[in-house]
This record gives sequence, C-alpha cells and structure tokens, in this order.
Amino acid sequence: MLQAKCEGDDGDFHIDLADSADATTCAVVEVPNPTYISDTTLQPMVAAAEQTAKQLSPGDSITVSGQLFYDMTHGGGASPGGGRGKGYCAQSLWEVHPIFNISKNS
Repeated sequence: MLQAKCEGDDGDFHIDLADSADATTCAVVEVPNPTYISDTTLQPMVAAAEQTAKQLSPGDSITVSGQLFYDMTHGGGASPGGGRGKGYCAQSLWEVHPIFNISKNS
C-alpha cells in the first residue's frame, strides 16, 4: 500500500496499491463512507473495512475484496483518471469500489 486518504468530496477512503514504493503504476481501491450504505448486511462490513483502512501505513501489505468498477467520472480530458492518488494511477479507470474487506498480510 502506498497511501490512503479520505476524500472530502464523497467521503470515500482512497487507497493506492502498488508492488513497491518506487512503482510506476498502481491500482486505486476505495472504501465508501459507511454512513451512505443502507444495506444492513453490507454496512457493518464496510464500516470494519474503513476502520482497518484508517490504521494502514505506507508499505503495509494488504488484501482487499470488493466490486470491480469502471469509474467513468474520471475519464476524458488530457489526464484520464483525473490524476488520482499519487498521479500515476491515471493509467486506468478500473478500480475496486466498494471494498467490503481489508486484511493486513503478515
């Protein structure tokens, strides 16, 4: 994991995943704000994932599970992906969003 941050616009917790700190590509995964989850089965899962996300540090090895999502809201223009994350995640509009579970690897 390279970085994790909460975005002000939607309250989602964005995480950049890469093989190493000097990687030139990454994947974006997002934990939605559990406040906006109305499904009574899904809400506690997302809340637990958010708590885990808040405890992550750069360099942590993690496993995530969730829904693959093609995020067209970041498409178009000269910088597809909108320069999300550390700026090199823009190479793809695919992300895992929402994340239902995050676990730290040993």
